[in-house]
Amino acid sequence: MKFQRVGALSIIAVMVLGLLNGAEVKAQHGQHPTMPGMKFYLHVYFGDKSMQGPLDTPLDIVSTSSPSKPNQLILLPSPWPSISVLEYLPNAELRQDAVASLDGEPAIQLAIEGPKHSYERWLIAGDSERNRLTSFIGTWRMMGVKTRAERDTLWSQFETEMTRDPVLRARRTEEGKVVELPMTAELARKLPDSPCTIRVLEFMPHYGIDDSTSKAVNQSDKRLNPAAHIEIDCAGTLERRWVFAKFPNYSTGKDSDLNVQVALDCPVDAERAVPDFAFVATTKNGVELWSRAEGKARATPVKPNGTVKITGSQYTFSIRTFVAAAELKETFVSAGKGGEPAILLSMDGAEGDRSELWLSRSKARTLPTQLGPLTLIFDSRGGSSAGGH
Repeated sequence: MKFQRVGALSIIAVMVLGLLNGAEVKAQHGQHPTMPGMKFYLHVYFGDKSMQGPLDTPLDIVSTSSPSKPNQLILLPSPWPSISVLEYLPNAELRQDAVASLDGEPAIQLAIEGPKHSYERWLIAGDSERNRLTSFIGTWRMMGVKTRAERDTLWSQFETEMTRDPVLRARRTEEGKVVELPMTAELARKLPDSPCTIRVLEFMPHYGIDDSTSKAVNQSDKRLNPAAHIEIDCAGTLERRWVFAKFPNYSTGKDSDLNVQVALDCPVDAERAVPDFAFVATTKNGVELWSRAEGKARATPVKPNGTVKITGSQYTFSIRTFVAAAELKETFVSAGKGGEPAILLSMDGAEGDRSELWLSRSKARTLPTQLGPLTLIFDSRGGSSAGGH
């Protein structure tokens, strides 16, 4: 393992529970090929300051099996910037590179080796969509701390992560004081320094939609998709919305001007129990490995060039490279066969510049903007095999 020191170790946001419940990034153990008749779409979910609901746009991709450059312009509701679809690859393969940056976050290059397959992926702390990897044999996360106290707090939460009770956290502004509500709360709680109150109407461990009624239903007691139905009352203006633990940036329905930030902190059960691993960058430019398997949690220093056996499989993993402060660069290249569909987007920046972003099928990316978070999802429908992972 190669350790690269780049300036001071940057601080991970102390909203550590948000990291522990970050969005999943799944390993490609078997891609779903494009099929005749399949159509591609770009889903856009707007931030809290927008009065628009989700936007669903069909993409001008004539042949799903051939690379193309659609150059399609997607106009978003004002004042959001426009998006251009520049390129489409039917069989794309991800390429990652961690570039040293004084303003970056801790990052590791994870390598998984086995008798039939090998896999590499960069994980970076502070990014809920790129700080974890989920596969059929285990899960891995990347986090960072600045002080021993932060490390101990995070470890305590890791130990109890899968057994603690769900909690709703809300605040009026980004600097506002956080109010916590258990799922059993029936009375409304007031948000400090505001006329707003919030209460939990219903909690579902396994949220789903009944196709016959189009209404929300709880499918089981297992926490596979935890969701809370909440009500916000700001001086007589009522808003009801669903909040999801697995998808903190997901927005349902029409957003409002209430500007109340709400997050559901709830352990998410796996469909099948697999070992859970977390890499934690410390202040001494080292990395600890935290593991949880068979109900036991352990913390050990990461050994240079050391390999760790994955319980219940014939695979092992190791850290190839550690960068104390990095910025993660991603692109996609044509893989011939065995890849996933991907598109290259371009969007106007806040200062008039344009930035480019690759999206692979069914993987969400959330972009911070001056108007709030903008979540993009590239997906498919129809054909013999729709969806993705």
